[in-house]
Amino acid sequence: MFELTVYENLAADQRESAAQELHEKIVGDANRVVFALCDLAEHLKIMRDCRLYEDLGLSSFEEYVESRVGLKQRQAYNYISAY
Repeated sequence: MFELTVYENLAADQRESAAQELHEKIVGDANRVVFALCDLAEHLKIMRDCRLYEDLGLSSFEEYVESRVGLKQRQAYNYISAY
């Protein structure tokens, strides 16, 4: 983890390379988030469409996402819809 103070205390001649390095890390992080959200949406869709939540002892997909995944029902459906 980087600390803010590390960046605050950089010499002027080091700031541009530090900014570029941090930018590349941010782009990599964003790409990983996109792939993870796609995987999440696909898995939620399978759970819903195959009614696999019933095999976990739950009566509805909504109950599953709210109690087991920690998502609001609407957010889960938004992910599936985007997928």
